[in-house]
Amino acid sequence: MPYAENTSVSVEKSRAEIESLLRKFWALENARQPGKYPPMRFQFYSDNIGAEITFTLRDKTIRISLPLPDPSSKEFTQKILYGKVKKNDPSKAYALWEQACRTRWRALALSIKSTLTDIEAGIKTFEIAFLAYFMMQDGKTIGEHIIPRLDEAVGDSKLLLPERTA
Repeated sequence: MPYAENTSVSVEKSRAEIESLLRKFWALENARQPGKYPPMRFQFYSDNIGAEITFTLRDKTIRISLPLPDPSSKEFTQKILYGKVKKNDPSKAYALWEQACRTRWRALALSIKSTLTDIEAGIKTFEIAFLAYFMMQDGKTIGEHIIPRLDEAVGDSKLLLPERTA
């Protein structure tokens, strides 16, 4: 069962929660080191394919993409009733798609909250936690550059564990 599968929290409320979490994190950072970092910027974009949030923290621009389900997918447009495939009416299909979007936004809010908690607790550094999402000068993230070539870059690396002796 996916996290928040039956949530009633709107996409807008989840997005606002994410922005609030990031602003509170920036405020804590600024309180620890007044004037070190410029004010946080936050941007949001969404369409039926996906959403992006872009924000600036510690002089780094971070972009996190959230793929959204295809509203024309069979999981929304069709149902199986007594072993037969039936078409959902458009309002039912939209309601199912909207629920799936709410679920993904809740998961993203949880993920960001967890990431910020890791940073505050010293489990991860800010840089490690957001490394894949840092935007480079060409507009792509570090992850968009590295992930397609990860196997090539890492090669046939074997886990470097000591040999086990009996």
